[in-house]
Amino acid sequence: MCCGNNPDLAPAVNTAKCWAVPSMIFAILACIGFIGGAWVQGIGGILGLVGSSIIICCVSKPGEGAGSVMAAAILQFLGALAMVAGAVIGLIVYFGVVDTTKVTCNSDSDASVTTAAEQACFDLVLGITGIFIFPSVGLGVIAGILMLIAGVMSWKARSALNSLKTAPAQVAGVPV
Repeated sequence: MCCGNNPDLAPAVNTAKCWAVPSMIFAILACIGFIGGAWVQGIGGILGLVGSSIIICCVSKPGEGAGSVMAAAILQFLGALAMVAGAVIGLIVYFGVVDTTKVTCNSDSDASVTTAAEQACFDLVLGITGIFIFPSVGLGVIAGILMLIAGVMSWKARSALNSLKTAPAQVAGVPV
């Protein structure tokens, strides 16, 4: 079961499984970043994908998988960090392109007057650059937030699984 309705598992584990699903979807989308040169986000996507896969697939029995869930939480946190770092790098690259384009498109070296041809050059370069960078930045921020939430929920699930090891009969509702 992927999302939160397994009565044998603690509610925290079910919640972690539910948050792992959107984290996995955005991690897969972030792996597309390798094609566009956003390799930091691509690495974050791989980390998030592995972390969310562990949460979804490897925790199915009560009281088992605390170590796996801890590994998943750490991978989710690292993936979130890489996603946000990739988004910041994307913005830095974009503003670097803006500065370079201002110099490159200014054909007569007169910074005070911009001709129509210079403005067209500037608009074209920044438009094409923006088409690739801003979706990647937005995807990185959203994926980073989802991975962070999935990591926190996994950490809580780990605590719930560890508490099941100490008192399985009390949690399951069976008298001791």
